[in-house]
Amino acid sequence: VGLSRIVAAAIFLATSALAAMAALPDVVAWFLLKALLGLSLSVIWAGAELWINLKVDDDHRGRAFSLFTLLYWFGFACGPGIIGLAGVEGPWPLLAGAALMAGAFS
Repeated sequence: VGLSRIVAAAIFLATSALAAMAALPDVVAWFLLKALLGLSLSVIWAGAELWINLKVDDDHRGRAFSLFTLLYWFGFACGPGIIGLAGVEGPWPLLAGAALMAGAFS
């Protein structure tokens, strides 16, 4: 299938899970969608780790993983700012997350 297609499918599933959470305010559905979101994000993370191990030589692997980790945690650090802009109620925070996730396709 290929790593790029697996990661693209995981991004699509994560985006879909966030959009579905915005559309379905049911608690049971949210548990299932949150599990799907967690699985999708884990596949994206594992895919990035695998790609670095496959593509980067031993001399530069430490720098590549450092940059990856820096950017990964920078994304987490942006979360409070996004919450500040989108709020915490209604569908807008989830749709903003889905839009950011969909931006990963470009």
